Amino acid sequence: MAPPVHIGPARANAHAAAGRGFSLLELIVVLALLGIMTAAVVPIYAGSLEFVRSDHAVREIIALIRYAQERAIIDVAEYRLYIQPREGAYWLAREQYDADRRRLFAELDETVGRAVHLAPKVAFLEPNARTDIEFRTPTYCVAFYPNASSDFAVITLLRDDGRTFEIAVGGALGRIEVSEQ
Repeated sequence: MAPPVHIGPARANAHAAAGRGFSLLELIVVLALLGIMTAAVVPIYAGSLEFVRSDHAVREIIALIRYAQERAIIDVAEYRLYIQPREGAYWLAREQYDADRRRLFAELDETVGRAVHLAPKVAFLEPNARTDIEFRTPTYCVAFYPNASSDFAVITLLRDDGRTFEIAVGGALGRIEVSEQ
């Protein structure tokens, strides 16, 4: 049989403290440190999120332009990207003819045909594109034709920090160029 182990008073208090857990003061200090670290990190992520949203808006418009170019060729019909800068809205429409053979442009039934609004901290500047007078509010459009060409247009997005993104479209092959300023 092993001899009994005697623990001195200092070691006995250490074992007893280890079994009790954390003191209230230790918990308050840890929570205060977590609060300070969170307060320091949140603004960094919030700024990143706004950049992602504005970048997403640019990418979404480019994707819609490419979609319109492809569909115009496949469907042998003119497609138009409509932009209402004051409302921050844009949508895609397709050339159709009514019963009297009048040409009109109707929103698509698909998701890409519904009006989309820009993120809150992103706005359109007045586009360099043709104006469509059929709407009550100023509306601009960029046409995409079945022969793979498109109107010349410049669509400018403004972020609240003053940076702009320009999407230039046009030419015989409907070239798209994006620049950030």
